[in-house]
Amino acid sequence: MRYSILLLIAICSFCGCGGGGGGQPAKLRVIIGGWAVPTQNLTVSIDGTAVATGVSYPTCVNQICQQLSDYVTVKSGGVDFVIVASGSTNNLVPSGFQKLNLAPNTQNTFVLGGATQIQAYLFTDDSSPASGSVKLRVAIADAYPLSVSAWVNTDGSTTGNPTISGITVGSASSYLTLTPGSYFVTFSLSCPLGEQNCIAVGPTAFAANQNITAYVLNEGDTFRPLLLADN
Repeated sequence: MRYSILLLIAICSFCGCGGGGGGQPAKLRVIIGGWAVPTQNLTVSIDGTAVATGVSYPTCVNQICQQLSDYVTVKSGGVDFVIVASGSTNNLVPSGFQKLNLAPNTQNTFVLGGATQIQAYLFTDDSSPASGSVKLRVAIADAYPLSVSAWVNTDGSTTGNPTISGITVGSASSYLTLTPGSYFVTFSLSCPLGEQNCIAVGPTAFAANQNITAYVLNEGDTFRPLLLADN
């Protein structure tokens, strides 16, 4: 079973440089999470500087990756963006993202995935919390299916209408405001053996003032949820 990975890009010497954002930086994190992407020994470079090397897939608990991560600060505007496998010079990043353009003062998540061919998606994240509440959205970073829904509740049930509906590939839902507590997020995705709606995460405790994105990533013949904090 393949595993998804979050790359924490360490660019301390790179932070806050000038660029197209007029000196105002952006924040970025990178997720590698698709069957078409090599499994390990990946190197990430920005403007020709290697910022992460020897990357491999982590072990997830019960086939689910639940991680809360920090962002790193990078310069805004156009930067040359490269991800290569060990021993290769081939840039795995699709051509439309090899010049990555990040708006100043934004938080961004880049996902490199795909089932049979590499796909890339860039999401703008919301770091502003709702006081005393939780904000949750679902993002689809997989080549199929065309649309996904999700049930968000305290018991993991999938009866009745989904809480979030019609999320298409490469897009994210609006943020849903919740009361802090323990929740399940169950996706309208079947298991390889045909069981319906078995791809789920939870119970997971969401604390007040948290913004969370639940990513759906490709895992060959199935899918993998990945929870990340957006603030």
